[in-house]
Amino acid sequence: MKAGVLIVGAEGLIGRALLKSAPAVFSKVLGTSRRHSDGLVHLDLQDEPEEFLISDELDSVIFCSAITNLKECESDPEGTAEVNVRRTIRWIEHFQNAGLFVSFLSTNLVFDGETPDPAPDAPVSPQCEYGRQKVEVETFLKKKELASGIVRLSKVISPDFPLLDSWHEKLINGDEVEAFDDYLLTPIRLDEVSSAILSVTAKKLGGVLHFSSESECSYHALVSMLAERLGKGCVNAVSAKERVPSLFLPRHVRLGGREELAKDGVTFSPAHEVIEWFVRNKEKAV
Repeated sequence: MKAGVLIVGAEGLIGRALLKSAPAVFSKVLGTSRRHSDGLVHLDLQDEPEEFLISDELDSVIFCSAITNLKECESDPEGTAEVNVRRTIRWIEHFQNAGLFVSFLSTNLVFDGETPDPAPDAPVSPQCEYGRQKVEVETFLKKKELASGIVRLSKVISPDFPLLDSWHEKLINGDEVEAFDDYLLTPIRLDEVSSAILSVTAKKLGGVLHFSSESECSYHALVSMLAERLGKGCVNAVSAKERVPSLFLPRHVRLGGREELAKDGVTFSPAHEVIEWFVRNKEKAV
């Protein structure tokens, strides 16, 4: 049986992690980039999909490529939708018509944040342009009879996550830092996200899947965990509502459906373990 995967958008944060780990799961691994990068297949979403030759060794696609900057999506909804919706759908259709299973990466921002722990089949109500664009692609996939999985992600934390990087450096020096106490996140580790995406894609788990841990905390609470772990620095709480009035501040960000995924062996570390993992990676890098 074929066991090959194409990672569309292999130069992004999640794409790079997938490309590194995929050989342990798939016998054939190809990654794409819109640039002409060594070791990667050229694929620009603005190109015509029909011109892209699909290797007969592939049976799955992980679709990571997207414009993910929330400000850019808000300031240029038409331009970003051309990539995130219209071009994305055309490419997904091309892959599905070739018989490939598609895992599509989405977001918890498809919800309005008013309901705690929304289930995978809960009604969506995006309050930002990026979330609305993801919903459009999700709607297309749900109407198709071909196999696909929608992976909704909460906040993915990497070993070089910019905010934590900045806080870590300041706290190590014994400095004070500020963090929002009214802006929530559910942090999940990049390595666990990569492993879980590869697992559900290899198993061809369809439908809507929620990648989320049990933790839901403010950025202030998260950086306070970091300060406690380091035993240095001071964390001051500030209000996102006051500092950035236009910022969308959902009341809830954690996703439901974790128990069902756990049956397939997919679980995510709680926030304090995410911080421990982050610090250990920093210590290894020294």
